[in-house]
Amino acid sequence: MVDYASEREQIEAIRHWWARNGKAVLVGLLLGVVAVVGGRWWQQHQAEQALRASELYLQALEALEAGDHARALELGRQVEEGFPRSGYAPLARLLEARAAQAQGDAVAARAHLERLLASDAPEPLQGLARLRQARLLFQEGRTQEALAALDRLEDPAYRGLREELRGDILLQAGRAQEARAAYGAALQATADP
Repeated sequence: MVDYASEREQIEAIRHWWARNGKAVLVGLLLGVVAVVGGRWWQQHQAEQALRASELYLQALEALEAGDHARALELGRQVEEGFPRSGYAPLARLLEARAAQAQGDAVAARAHLERLLASDAPEPLQGLARLRQARLLFQEGRTQEALAALDRLEDPAYRGLREELRGDILLQAGRAQEARAAYGAALQATADP
C-alpha cells in the first residue's frame, strides 16, 4: 500500500486513476445494469408467453368439450402458430386431431397427428399420437397400416394399450390366435408395473 504525504496527493492519485479507468468502470456498471434488467425482462416475457399459451389451450379444451369443434381447431391453430416452441404446441396438435375426428374428418385428424410425430415433441406425446394414429387407421379399415403404426410405438408406457388395440385389429381381421396372444400381452402389461 502506498503512503501519501498529504490528502492532496491522495486526491490527485484518485483523479489520475479515474482518468485512466473511469470509462471502463462506467461501461462495466452500465453493462451489469443492462444484463440484470434485460434478464428480468426476458423472464417476465417468457412467463407472459407461457400464460398466454396456457389460456389459449384451456379455451380450446373448453370449446372441444362444449362441442364447438371449429372454435377448438381455430384456438389450437393459434397455440401452434403463436407459441410453436412452448409445451402447449404438441398438446394443441393432439387437441386439433381430436376436434377434426369429432367433425368426421379423419384425414385432417391424421394430418395433425403426423405433424406432431414429425416434431420434437416429448416421447410420451409421440407415443399417444402414434396410438391415436393407429386407431384412426383401424377405424378406416386400413388394418395393415394400423398394425404398422403400432409396430412403431415403442414407448413401454403404452404397451398395454398398444397390445389391446393390436388384439382388436387382429380379431377384426379374422386372426383370432394372434389376437388372443395380443390380449394376453395387454393383460400382462397392465399387471406388470
